[in-house]
Amino acid sequence: MLLIAIGVAGWSSAGFAASGSRGAPSPSPSPTPSPPAIEFLAVPNHEILNRTEQAEVSVLISNKSDKPVQVLDVSLAGKNTTGQDAHFTGNLAINSELKPFTSASRNLTITATEKAPFTQTKLLLLLRYSWNAGNERVTSMQTATVPITVQRPFEEEAKGFPGGTAAFLYFLLPVIPALLSYQLIERYRKGEGWSLPTFSAEHIVPAFFLSIILSFVILYVARTKNGFDYSSPRLFALVLAVSAGAGAVVPFVRLLHDRWLSRTWGFKDNECETEYLRKALLSPWSPAEFSWATGKVGKITWQGILLEQPGGAKVLGAAVQITRSETVDDAFWENAQKELFDGEVIRNRQRLVEMVASRQLKVVLNEPIMEGKRVVKAYVVVGQVKGFQQTNSDVKNLLRPLT
Repeated sequence: MLLIAIGVAGWSSAGFAASGSRGAPSPSPSPTPSPPAIEFLAVPNHEILNRTEQAEVSVLISNKSDKPVQVLDVSLAGKNTTGQDAHFTGNLAINSELKPFTSASRNLTITATEKAPFTQTKLLLLLRYSWNAGNERVTSMQTATVPITVQRPFEEEAKGFPGGTAAFLYFLLPVIPALLSYQLIERYRKGEGWSLPTFSAEHIVPAFFLSIILSFVILYVARTKNGFDYSSPRLFALVLAVSAGAGAVVPFVRLLHDRWLSRTWGFKDNECETEYLRKALLSPWSPAEFSWATGKVGKITWQGILLEQPGGAKVLGAAVQITRSETVDDAFWENAQKELFDGEVIRNRQRLVEMVASRQLKVVLNEPIMEGKRVVKAYVVVGQVKGFQQTNSDVKNLLRPLT
């Protein structure tokens, strides 16, 4: 029993010693400061802009912690938001304290520059704020995204156009004014008046291929993949003017050529005998054999030599006779008949016109134009036989020499 008492006493002393050593407190590390919980929201008032237009972005900043923060500013992130190559600009300086468990709202203005791409862009907004981390002042950032779409001018108007998008309209833009100006001048040239041109679905295919060719030409000249910036009013007007001018070149040249042909070879109601003979014999539309035509204009019957104007309109002329003038002798007249005529066939039309123009030979009426039963004392009738409907014709020489 003595030994047991000694063992119990020893075990108890050892336990107290162990418990004393375990109960001694160890030094704890200093706590790490936790950042404040900040919520950052950004909502634009509209997401579709044109170049150089602005969008108002409502910014909501909420402090969900028990620490005050100093809100510094909100800005756009990215390498294209500052400097000369900026696509979008926008910056909001706040520099105010946001107390714990409070919120603040601001408006940020974002502007699309003239170099903004025509596409949807997700802009990254950066919120900078500072807070106390122990004895130090720390600056942190929070982010939010804002989707902005930059559309081309006339995007809404283009929806009613074949193709339905402004991109397709811009693709056809250099060609459309050319087609319209071509139609306008060409219709006027054909005598249809100044009627409004049209651009319908049947014009899309040729316009599409012309646009492809023109696009390659533009890229080659400009040495760039960006092409022309049609959002610039000055460039837009220049493209329209150049395109319209280019389209009008061909029909305008044709119009001038037609005017020259009409002035040179077109018959007039008061034509003199020399001009009548020149145009009837030397015109590009002068037939190898002339015919005496009978037809009607309304209810009136007309008869005469059938002749053609440069534009294709039909007119009626008189059959004439060639005589000598008083200034030539018999030998000249005999030689002239041999040189110019083979019976009633004209050998040399050009020489005959030259002799008549030099007044060596004269032209007189042989068979006049007939209006019903009335004799028309003119070499050619133009305006009165507009819409002439031919009913019969007989081969007849325009002129015959005096034998």
